[in-house]
Amino acid sequence: MNQEASTTLSRDVKAVRIPSGEQIILPASSSVVVTQALGGSFTVLVAHQPGLFRIDGTDADALGREPLEREAAPSEGGAFDIEQVWAQLRNCYDPEIPVNIVDLGLIYSLEATEDESGKGKRISVKMTLTAPGCGMGPTLAADAEQRILTVPGVASANVELVWDPQWTPDRISPEGREKLGIVGRRCRPVFGISKRGRETTEPWGGRDRTRGGSGRPESGLEGSKPAMPAPAATTLAPAEIIRESAVPLAGTAGSFDPLLEWIGDASVVLLGEASHGTHEFYKARAEITKRLILERGFTAVAVEADWPDAYRVNRFVRGESDDDEAVDALADFQRFPAWMWRNADVLDFIGWLRTHNEPRSYVAQAGFYGLDLYSLQASIEAVLAYLDRVDPEAALHARERYACFEQFGAPASYGMTAGFGLSQSCENEVVGQLVEMRRNASEYVARRGIRGEDDYFFAVENARLIRNAEQYYRSMFRDRTSSWNLRDRHMAETLDVLMEHLRQRQKPKVVVWAHNSHLGDARATEMGELGELNVGQLMRERHAADVRIIGLTTYSGSVTAASGWDRPAERKRVQPALPGSVEALFHQAGLPRFMLNLQEDDEAADLLRDPLLERAIGVVYQPETERESHYFHARIAEQFDAVIHFDETRAVEPLERTPRWHGDEPAETFPSGI
Repeated sequence: MNQEASTTLSRDVKAVRIPSGEQIILPASSSVVVTQALGGSFTVLVAHQPGLFRIDGTDADALGREPLEREAAPSEGGAFDIEQVWAQLRNCYDPEIPVNIVDLGLIYSLEATEDESGKGKRISVKMTLTAPGCGMGPTLAADAEQRILTVPGVASANVELVWDPQWTPDRISPEGREKLGIVGRRCRPVFGISKRGRETTEPWGGRDRTRGGSGRPESGLEGSKPAMPAPAATTLAPAEIIRESAVPLAGTAGSFDPLLEWIGDASVVLLGEASHGTHEFYKARAEITKRLILERGFTAVAVEADWPDAYRVNRFVRGESDDDEAVDALADFQRFPAWMWRNADVLDFIGWLRTHNEPRSYVAQAGFYGLDLYSLQASIEAVLAYLDRVDPEAALHARERYACFEQFGAPASYGMTAGFGLSQSCENEVVGQLVEMRRNASEYVARRGIRGEDDYFFAVENARLIRNAEQYYRSMFRDRTSSWNLRDRHMAETLDVLMEHLRQRQKPKVVVWAHNSHLGDARATEMGELGELNVGQLMRERHAADVRIIGLTTYSGSVTAASGWDRPAERKRVQPALPGSVEALFHQAGLPRFMLNLQEDDEAADLLRDPLLERAIGVVYQPETERESHYFHARIAEQFDAVIHFDETRAVEPLERTPRWHGDEPAETFPSGI
């Protein structure tokens, strides 16, 4: 990106949020940084707003610039020339990549036929995107259509977004590779990944799709063996294969018995979810966690939540806080999306955990911890409060260091200005504070015994979070992959540090609650191919056989989610899963809820080693751009050790229900009535 000095919008201006495609109004006086000016539009960063935005070139005056001229269209009245169509497509740009869509390899086909009107040509284009989760697809397609219509002799244009075959970097032209600085580099192959880390170089979709053998490549074996005749392929349909291997969930106390057998002696159990707002996912994770605590001696629950907010819950479930009720212990979860943890299912679980802990010694109790790093300000306040109690002089030094952030207000504003070199970073200050707290560890811990150890652990982990959050906010405006990786490395590091802390008392056994996208091994997904890693991958790499990853999926129902970032919670209808997705395949199996053991060397696991679409709904759900916003390809049997499927699910119940959540859900036929 071509970063420049910040400027202030002189008036309200229309913009498109990247990558969701959401149309918004950026208010006058917003501080912005232009990162790209290509194809007749500007890509900008906006203070206090996460991500990037696209502003049309006709609104350049709001940025204090001359209007961007769209590249000149061919003169009117000339003969039709298909090369002019290609020339216009070369004027279209992804707002995050300084290479036009032709050289980026996004155009799969272009066809010119006689239009039905008889007034010229109809141009039909099939194009794709570099990332299926990008909601900018319709915007880019519309831009391409408008440009094609400027070509003489063109009467109509249709640009269709397609996803098969999946885009890969090999499609970038030599010109595009030179622009991106990757001339002469070979794009690395797409890797599959085995349960315990063995890599294969089999490309997506390359597996023999018959169901007779194991389907595993032989290239990793030592020596050579005579070719053996392949067994006859089964005639079972994929849905029948899934049904044969599925273990139905009956809703009884013993329903999860097989799952506990599959988990075995693992000491790290990662329980995923396909959305951040589904009751069945929270309920199942709670029931599995209770059994792991009661029957397998697990003593920690680590969740995709901020460290200080979750630690208030930890103190409550241990009987160490002033909170009288479970709902009071959840009071610090105020930042969007509050419903992730302020919901009825979490409330029930922490009430159970408090009751479970009451008759047990402090060491034998099970704790509740957060893994995430969004709590920069809350963590600063927690560090200062701790030092005020144990070392007031050190608290003064800490305040001086953390004052570095005060001039910026919101962390996102700091990240934008420091990340683009428009101000000095606070890196030295936060690192210095962490080093000092670690240097004084023995002095601080000695004051209160085991509880003093936990108090210090809480404080120093906040200091480490502040250091990592500072890096995260600086990176989030420059590179989505690096900021994602920094966040998941932080969560994995927090998990490891937590286990090391618990190891002082007994063998640590931890269950983790987070989204499938964080816990399912990234190496088995197309995100991994784009350079992203995640907690599941890191845990497998570090702890191998001690880890089990359980994914949770659904076909349809309702979900609690917002329509945009920082918007109110709504109860939304979940669209039936798309054909070609793992959820649609599970639906075809005809079971309302079931489990699959993907560690088995059977036909179901082999079937699920092929790449399939997989849905991911986060805190924002945009069914109008379902395919672009919520699906990616994955090898399910390599991503998870087991999967639990609920065919129809309902929205988790927030403790604070907004009018939008209470409102009636639209009929399935809305808005067409069909």
